[in-house]
Amino acid sequence: MEELKITGESILCVGARHSSEVEFFEKKGFKAEGIDLFEANKIIKCDMSKMLKHPYIKDQKYDIVFCNEVMEHCVDLDGFIKGLNKICKKYFVCLGPASKEKKEIIRYNWWDCSVHKFMININNTEVYSKNLLTTFKEFKIVINESYKEGHRLFFILEKKL
Repeated sequence: MEELKITGESILCVGARHSSEVEFFEKKGFKAEGIDLFEANKIIKCDMSKMLKHPYIKDQKYDIVFCNEVMEHCVDLDGFIKGLNKICKKYFVCLGPASKEKKEIIRYNWWDCSVHKFMININNTEVYSKNLLTTFKEFKIVINESYKEGHRLFFILEKKL
């Protein structure tokens, strides 16, 4: 995270699955916690779009919220964003699928249930950046990149003061 100029002590891994992300960040010196739909070793059972209703998560604050391959599974994006705005103190880091148009994401990742506006038009940086800022209004862009011929997105957003 130092190379990316991200600072902080605590991190929430959203969609942490089997806890490998949590363990990775713990080894890097972070106080790391993870949430997913199913409880597992070091993973708290919590729907990402219902963080504000979870008895523990709703009262927590994290310097960094990290999402790796989970936003495409978020059925209630507004619920997620409300939770993100409350629990995230500094940075939102996200990796996931993207494309030029919605039907490409569905074809490329047929198991994904939700395609959000910020995942589309990735080949047009201006439109894509505008979609990010429209979606995540309490944040500003630090990094906004795409990989694998526009099929993977990577962005870091910093919370506005």
